[in-house]
Formats: sequence, C-alpha cells, structure tokens
Amino acid sequence: MLSASMLVFRVGDVFAARSTSSRVRYRRRGDSPVERHLDECILVQFVVRGDVHGRFDGSVLDLGRGDVYLCDLAGDTDLWMDDAEQIHLLMPRRHLSGVKGKIHGRVVPRQSLSCRLLCELLNRLFDVELAAPGERMKPIVEETIELLIRCLNHESHHGSPSDSFERTRQAIMGYIRENLSRPELGTEHLQKTFAISRAKLYRLFADLGGIHRYIRDQRLDAALRDICRHPKQSIAATAHRYGFSNSRQFQRAVRARFGITARDARTGWGIDSIFKKG
Repeated sequence: MLSASMLVFRVGDVFAARSTSSRVRYRRRGDSPVERHLDECILVQFVVRGDVHGRFDGSVLDLGRGDVYLCDLAGDTDLWMDDAEQIHLLMPRRHLSGVKGKIHGRVVPRQSLSCRLLCELLNRLFDVELAAPGERMKPIVEETIELLIRCLNHESHHGSPSDSFERTRQAIMGYIRENLSRPELGTEHLQKTFAISRAKLYRLFADLGGIHRYIRDQRLDAALRDICRHPKQSIAATAHRYGFSNSRQFQRAVRARFGITARDARTGWGIDSIFKKG
C-alpha cells in the first residue's frame, strides 16, 4: 500500500520540502508538455533515510542515506524510492549558474566533509522553519545554495554514482563466488551481510537476470568445473554441495545453461565451452 507525506514551505522563489514515502516510482520526461514551467528548475534532494535508485538521461544512480543529488527538470528522470525520507529544494536554475558542467544526475557523495556540512544546513532549514518561520529562513537558504555550488565545483562528480552502484554489485558478486557451497547463501543472507534492503539487492542484479538467477548460474558453473576437474567424483554429491536438491534438477539446469549433460562434461566433451562461460 502506498503511503506518503510532505511538508512544504516557500522562501522567495525557492521551495523546500520534506517528504516520506513507501515504495514508489517517479518518472518525468524532459520533453513532456505537462508542467513545462518546471523545465527551468533544478531539484536538489538529500536522502535522509531509505534507498533511491534512478536513471538520469541514461546515467544510473544508486543512492542511500546521506547522499545529495540533483535533477535538472528539463532532463529525463526515472526514480525508484523504497521507504525513503528526503529533503528537497526546488529552485530556478539561475541560482546554480555558477556550477561547472552538467547538473542533471550530479551527486555530492556522503563520504565527503562538504556533503556532511550541506546535510546539516538542509536539516537546519526545517528546524528553523518549525521553530520560527519567516525572514530568518532566507539567509539559511542562501548559505545552503552557496555551499552546494562550492561542493559541486570542488567534487566534480559527473555521473560517478554509477561507479558506486557497480562497486557494490562487484563486492556482492565476489562474496557470492567465494561462498557458493554455503546452503544459507540467498537474498536474506546477502541483505544481512551487506546491510542493504531487498529492493536494492534486486535492483543491483536486475540487468543480470535477477539475484536468484545469478547465484544459480554461479553454482552451476562451479559444479561443472568440479566435475570436469574431478571426473571420478559423484555428480549427485557435487550437485548437493552446490545447493541442488537432486540430480535430476541439476541435470536439467546444466543442459539448459550449457547445452550438454553433466555426464558429457565428466567424459571431457564440451569442457572448453564450459570454461569459457566461467
């Protein structure tokens, strides 16, 4: 069930908002005639809690708590948010005219000191607004925008969040390959080991056919290698060691993936093609 809430206030020509939402998707095409007046606006977003995954004109972002990212509303944006809380600043692009390079999809990564300072200012916006709304907000907004410009020009992260996405995926892939014989290896185990949500784990492996398929294929590859290298060992025992409940299930999976049987591989037929796949 979708649940969402938003607190919004205005300071001059800048809108600030704090939102929470369950699992939700947001899409906007830059060439859409709807809300065309927003094409001249930039949306700055700070992830307070949850996971955010998105595509910005083809660039992939995978974001979490503490990241600050920007959307140019004249560009194509596709976002997935999972149990997320965010702080948003919507402003005319002229406020960020001092930023060098492309803005759409830019990120100030959470690891940087400048990002932590920026997040403190964004949180302070709402502390001050709730305590004493009015003219006191203007200098805080101006300070936030000035710091944001300095952060972006100093960090110069153009599309680098996709590197973070790939680093996380590579770390999980390496862990899977090293633990293929562990019976508990699966989505729940990986969630606990890497402290990530189920939705984020699924997104990381979506273009590889899904996390279940990736684990299954890696187990098949490892099992076939063992059979090729140790032809005297039991096929059933090897299948069981890599998580297959019975030989018939294993044989069907091998034929579907490699086009040969496990017995063919054990006799040496098709070994080269198997190792190329591995």
